[in-house]
Amino acid sequence: MRFAFTALPISLNLLALAGTARADDARYFVKMYGFQNWRNAAAYSHTYGSFYRVGADQAVVRVDISWIPQDPYMPPPGDLRMPAFGDFPGQNLSIPTTNARAGAAFPARTITAFGPYEIAPELFYRQLAQSRLLFSGAVTYRGLDMTSRPQSVNCVHAIAQACGDFHTGILLRGPTASSALVDYCSQVGLVDLTPRSEWDQFLDGPATARTGCDPQRAETDASPDCAVWQQ
Repeated sequence: MRFAFTALPISLNLLALAGTARADDARYFVKMYGFQNWRNAAAYSHTYGSFYRVGADQAVVRVDISWIPQDPYMPPPGDLRMPAFGDFPGQNLSIPTTNARAGAAFPARTITAFGPYEIAPELFYRQLAQSRLLFSGAVTYRGLDMTSRPQSVNCVHAIAQACGDFHTGILLRGPTASSALVDYCSQVGLVDLTPRSEWDQFLDGPATARTGCDPQRAETDASPDCAVWQQ
C-alpha cells in the first residue's frame, strides 16, 4: 500500500475552526483511500475515507464513509463493479471491510492511501452526520450523479459534500479522485496537508471505536468495531 503526502503550510481557516467549532481539546484527522484496477476504469474504482476524533484522554473515535451499491446491484457478486446508470440502494462499509473486499475482488484492485492529515473539527462532525444519513436509507447510490445530488450520490460525493461543491469531471476516479478531494478540502480550510505520519498506527489501534454506523444492520457491515458514540 502506498502513502502519498504533500506538505503545505497550515491553513489559517483550519486553525480558526479548531478553536471555535468544538471546545473539547480533541484533535481530528482524516485518512483517505482509493482503489482501481490496472487501467483505472470507472466501474472498478472507488474513493473512501476515515475521519477520526482523538480525545484528550487519547480515546479514538472513527467515522468511515465507503459508499457503494448494495451487493445485488454489483454483479457478479464480490467483484465490486460499480454501475454507472440508475439509482440503487446503497451500503456504507467500514474501511477494513472495504479493503478486504478490494483485495479479494476480480479484477485485482490496487489500494492507495493518503494521510493521515489533521482536519478541522467541523469536518469530522459533518461526516458523522453524513454517515448516519447514509445508514438511514434516505440517500441512494448513483454513479453518474451530476443531476441527482444530494439525494443520490456516488462514492466521491458521499464524502465531498462536507467540503463543498467538488466536481470530478470524467477523469478523476479512484486514487486520483481521493487525492484531488483532499486538496479541495484543504483549499476551503478544512484539511491541513502537513503530513501526520506519526499518528498513523495509533489512529487504527485497538482503542479505536467506530461510530456513525448502524449496529442493527449486520447484513450491511458486520464489523465488530461498530459502536455508538455520544458526542
